[in-house]
Amino acid sequence: MKSRKKEKCLIKELDAIRSLKNESIDLKELEDKMVKLIEKAAQYYQDQLDNNMAQYYFEYGSILVQILEQSQDSVENSLNCVEISRNDRELKNTQLAFENLEAAKTILRNRLDKQNIEMYKLQDQLQQIRSKINETELEMSLILIRIGDLQTWREDYKDGLLNFYAALDFLKNSYNYKELSAVNFKIGNAILLQNENGCEKLSLNHLEQSFRYCYQQLYNKQCDIDLSEKNLQKIVLDNDLLKMLIDKMEDTYIQLNEVNACQKEIQKWKNQEPIFQQEIQYLGRISKQSNEINGIQIKRKI
Repeated sequence: MKSRKKEKCLIKELDAIRSLKNESIDLKELEDKMVKLIEKAAQYYQDQLDNNMAQYYFEYGSILVQILEQSQDSVENSLNCVEISRNDRELKNTQLAFENLEAAKTILRNRLDKQNIEMYKLQDQLQQIRSKINETELEMSLILIRIGDLQTWREDYKDGLLNFYAALDFLKNSYNYKELSAVNFKIGNAILLQNENGCEKLSLNHLEQSFRYCYQQLYNKQCDIDLSEKNLQKIVLDNDLLKMLIDKMEDTYIQLNEVNACQKEIQKWKNQEPIFQQEIQYLGRISKQSNEINGIQIKRKI
């Protein structure tokens, strides 16, 4: 069994060499240290192509490249700028650097291949889990819709809507356009039955969504039909369900227009209220004066 303590010592030695690379130290000395460390690492891991060996090969190859660069700089800076052929030592270092860096590349390539295979396996597992979650969410949404139906039937529209919205939340990331259409219609209808201020506009938003999801379910494409009030009567459809949704939207627009007209009349009367108040006050003063005059006449008769 491999000793974790020994492995930590190897890594510590490697980190020490890395830190010395940036200091003004004899690279040949570093090379010797690295050769000994690679031998110890290979002995510990018992496989020259072990995953952990890549970092040792890389550091050794990098040191050899630095030695070659340093040697090249000394040639370029010579007084006579005479081209000097590489000696056997330089050729050996070049070959060693290449071999070590290639070994590091091979190890990392193998590691990447294995990691990619693991990732694909995990993705497949995640896809299976996601599929199961989608099934459970669909079942949950159907239960919530049924509870919402019961609460709406009992005229408990507030709690019914809460369950419909919860079902919609489970369905919103799915492609189950049939259920998305159904729950949006139920929400729109429950909002109208609840009959609170502004219910028509909010209901129309959900009725429109219901229509678009239903259209997508039937024709397998997104709905680009203009569903504005002025265009609803121009829409020609050959599907009874879509026709019913159009009729529902038209009825809701009629209700909305009636509410708006009523609100305008109320506002009109509110705006005229100060004038009525003035007239009432004026009539009150006239009535008072009339009573006073009548009182004087009565006294005179007496």
